[in-house]
Amino acid sequence: MNKKVWIPVVVAVAIVGVVIGSRLHRGGSQPETVRVGAVLALTGEFANFGQEQRRALELAQERINSAGGVRGRRFEFVFEDSQGEASKGLSAVRKLIDVDNVPVTFVFQSTVINAVQPVTDKARVLLMAFAMDPQVAEASDLTFRVYPNMRQQTEVMLDYLRGSEAKRVGILFIQTPATQYVVPKLLIPGINSQGREVVEQVSFTKNDRDLSTHVAKLKASNPDTIVTLAHFIFIPAILKTLKEQAVLDRVRILGDLSYTFPLDVDRSLLEGVMFVAPRYALEDRSEGERSSFEREFKKRYGRFPGYDPVFFYDAALLLAEAMNRGGTSPTDIAEHLRSVKGYKGVSGEITIDENGDAVVAMEVGVFRSGRMERLRRTE
Repeated sequence: MNKKVWIPVVVAVAIVGVVIGSRLHRGGSQPETVRVGAVLALTGEFANFGQEQRRALELAQERINSAGGVRGRRFEFVFEDSQGEASKGLSAVRKLIDVDNVPVTFVFQSTVINAVQPVTDKARVLLMAFAMDPQVAEASDLTFRVYPNMRQQTEVMLDYLRGSEAKRVGILFIQTPATQYVVPKLLIPGINSQGREVVEQVSFTKNDRDLSTHVAKLKASNPDTIVTLAHFIFIPAILKTLKEQAVLDRVRILGDLSYTFPLDVDRSLLEGVMFVAPRYALEDRSEGERSSFEREFKKRYGRFPGYDPVFFYDAALLLAEAMNRGGTSPTDIAEHLRSVKGYKGVSGEITIDENGDAVVAMEVGVFRSGRMERLRRTE
């Protein structure tokens, strides 16, 4: 054959092969590997959390594959870095859908989830969302949250207040879609229904790093209890400002689960501060009693995991189980996830409700001598 003819023929055959392979991957023929996306903050301000979450997912991947994978195929996470930014998370999810053809993607952080959810919905890709906003799962039949829920957290706060001597409650909260839903619709009505008074509510934005005027406004209302709802990066500033304005030592501080993250703050500022957290974070576990996951995590990475990566690990195992039982299409996975009742995970017993939300056991904790412990009902 003439070389001038041969070269175009080779190129044409190669192109046809690529097109057919791509169609087989997206169409009827099943690939050898089941790939699932994971968009985490692997660099940037939240990298410590993103890296721990990645490690938990990698351990889950190993466990799933050692047990036979998914329907006899290898299970694999495809990791992308959001850097904690909505725009980068959106680009990452589009890449996972359009290039990697994933049926499911894990996404961390409310701002990123809010940006990507319309895209995953349109593509009919299942979204495993890791944020506390109770509205996230309700917004889509293909969004699931195996993670603590701010609605449940609020219920635990109200239960504590019901049994306390609090009469005048101040609220300090960061402006997010979750808090702007929970505070006016759940927290304040719940406090009022108990016959207590919300004497002041003060909000701030993510750009407010000096909270002195916010705390001064709260102080002026003379509360005996302050409820804080804020991202963990603001907790040191909140506590320091409360101390500086002589508020910290004379009122009860009841905070959210952000207090369970590692905080760069003097231990004395945490003493006696209460918070709501997943029961898992408050369990008194010696090394010998820890699960195989925790021991393996420490062996591999030199430290025990916090509560956060535990939910990623459980979610990955739940996903693999749903795929093995029902299939790997997003609608089949969704159907089986909604049937989860009393699953025994590392984080405790997991039930997923009709909205796609996991019911996570939560309790009130308190800091004592720099350690987190359960709050006794007599306190």
